[in-house]
Amino acid sequence: MRKYLCFTLFVSICSLSGFAQTRGLEPALGSLTRHQTAAIERARRFMADSLRTYNIPGASVSVSMNGKVVWSEGFGYADLEQKVPVTPETKFRIGSISKPLTAAALGLLYEKGRINLDTLIQAYVPTFPLKRQMITLRQLAGHIAGVRHYRDDEMLLSKRFLTVEAGLGIFRNDTLLFEPGTRFSYSSYAWNLISAAIERATGVEFLQYMDKMVIHPLGMSNTIADFSDSLSQIGQDGTQKIPWVTRLTHRLSTTVTNGQGVGFFQRQKTF
Repeated sequence: MRKYLCFTLFVSICSLSGFAQTRGLEPALGSLTRHQTAAIERARRFMADSLRTYNIPGASVSVSMNGKVVWSEGFGYADLEQKVPVTPETKFRIGSISKPLTAAALGLLYEKGRINLDTLIQAYVPTFPLKRQMITLRQLAGHIAGVRHYRDDEMLLSKRFLTVEAGLGIFRNDTLLFEPGTRFSYSSYAWNLISAAIERATGVEFLQYMDKMVIHPLGMSNTIADFSDSLSQIGQDGTQKIPWVTRLTHRLSTTVTNGQGVGFFQRQKTF
C-alpha cells in the first residue's frame, strides 16, 4: 500500500520512515543577501535533521518576502514506495486551514445580507435538532456553541456520506458541552454545521460555492478539493494527479470543512 505524504509546516506531521535529498526551485543566489543565503542553508540543515530525527517522510518549505517567493524547496518523499521526492509543486493537505476559507464564504454571505449570524441555526439547517439552548452561526464560528469535537477515532472514520447534512448525523443528537456563549471549546463539527448552513442559504452545493466565491476570485489555482476517499496519484516524474469525484460520496476526515469530509489541497509554493 502506498504511503502518501501527510506533512506540512503549517498543518500536520505523519511519522513514516524514509529520507531523500532535497529538491526544489533554487533561488537566484545573486538576488539574495549573504545573510539570506546563510539562513537558507541553516534551514536546509534543520529540515534534513528533522526528517531523520522524527521519521518524517517529506516536507516542503516556502519563504516569501514582500510578496515574492525567495525560496521554495522540497525535502524527502511524497511517495515512499516509488521514491518520488517532494518538490515545490507537491500539494499538501491544509487541514483546519480549510476553516478560515469557509469563514471567508460565510463573511461574504453576511456582507450581502444573505445570512444572519445571530438567528437560530435551524433557520438554515431545519434537520438539525433543537437543543436546550439556542445555537447561532456566530457561536459556531467562534467555537463557543458547545458543539463537541472528535471523539476517540472519529477523525479516522471511513464511512462515506452522500450529502453534507448526512454527515451531521455523527453528532446531531449529542447534548451540548455547555451553554452556548459561556465557554470556548474547539470543534470541527461546528464547521460541518456551518457548511450545511451555507448550502441552504445559497442553494448551491458547498464545494461549488467555495470554488466560485472564494477559491477562484482569490486566484488560488493550486488549491483544490481534498476528497478523502480518493488518494492522489503520484507519477515517477513527481506529477500529482488528484482525481475529482463527481458523486458526493466522501468520508469524514481530518481535513473536514463539511459533513462529507472534504477539505483542500494546496501547493506550498503559493504561500
